[in-house]
Formats: sequence, C-alpha cells, structure tokens
Amino acid sequence: MVFFQNRVNLAWMGLVTITCLAWLIVEEVSAGFFGSCAIILLSVLKVNIVSSVFMEVRHAALPGYAIFFKVWIFLVVIIFGGVFAYHRGLL
Repeated sequence: MVFFQNRVNLAWMGLVTITCLAWLIVEEVSAGFFGSCAIILLSVLKVNIVSSVFMEVRHAALPGYAIFFKVWIFLVVIIFGGVFAYHRGLL
C-alpha cells in the first residue's frame, strides 16, 4: 500500500498507536507507579518520533544537534524520574 511507504504516514500511525496504548494503560490497567513510568517512557518515544520525523532534527544543519536533542530528552527523563521517585519515597 502507498500509505505505508511514506515515512510521515508511518510516524503518524506510530503516534496514534502509542497514544492508544497510553490511554489503555491509564484507563484499563493501572495508573500506579509502573503505569506512570510506562506512560512517561511512551511520551519520550513520542517526542523522539515527532522530533526526528516532523521537526527533522536528524537532518539538522549542525552535526551535533540531533545528539544534543537526544541527550536533552534523556536528562529530562532522568530528572523527572528522580523527582517522581523522591516524592514516592523510593529514594
């Protein structure tokens, strides 16, 4: 099919699938600690897809920009995870 040969269409389908999966986790499974962690990781995956496909960070003029963006995402996840774990009394 022509629809699945376009990178933007595949990214859109991936984003819709990830959104439905996050909704399923919240509504049906549990929104406890592991559910919250799963949703944060799914959100990070969505940010990565949006930045690489729609924002075209992978084709940035500066060579290190794509690496910088991925490191920034990683640091944000680590900080959010640390704050979340601290408030849950896990640290």
